[in-house]
Amino acid sequence: MVNNNELVVPGERVGTVEEVIPGPGTYEHDGIVYAKAFGRYRFDPDEMRSMVRSRKEPAVIRKRDLVIAVVRDVRSSMVVANVVRIVGNDRPIAGETMASLHVSKVSREYVSDIRRMFRIGDAFRAIVIQAIPSIQIATDRNDLGVLHGLCMKCRTPLLGHRDMLKCPECERIETRKLAEDFGRVNVGKL
Repeated sequence: MVNNNELVVPGERVGTVEEVIPGPGTYEHDGIVYAKAFGRYRFDPDEMRSMVRSRKEPAVIRKRDLVIAVVRDVRSSMVVANVVRIVGNDRPIAGETMASLHVSKVSREYVSDIRRMFRIGDAFRAIVIQAIPSIQIATDRNDLGVLHGLCMKCRTPLLGHRDMLKCPECERIETRKLAEDFGRVNVGKL
């Protein structure tokens, strides 16, 4: 049996009909009592009733979602990134969070070297173009692209606009595929 106040997920076994009576947020099937919702398990010993207090279910990444991701690896023809949140959704993300961005989906214009568009540690906005079996994203619109970038030499946040960025510390000039609101997004919330 599950302990009181333990977090449970839908379909998780919480007891048997000999031990508990199914209550709100639980159900019985073939003598087994299961959680019906994502939340905290509660047991009322006076009534022998099991309950699950529902919490907000984790968000699931779907096709056409706008997401915020952080670059983890840059390869010759693709970027591998960790999706950190779905834009407009404050719930944690459930399941797979690694996504790939192919060089052909970076911009509407030809991109010869994806390493000039994204660097490890860059936070960017993208649109999900495929969610199953793996997450594929694109940045080929003006509102999509890097929101916050770090200098490759000294890791200081970059300043600038359009596609040219300058490090205020070492004065290095870099390029990125920038979102039109680069530098105006509160990166603390990323």
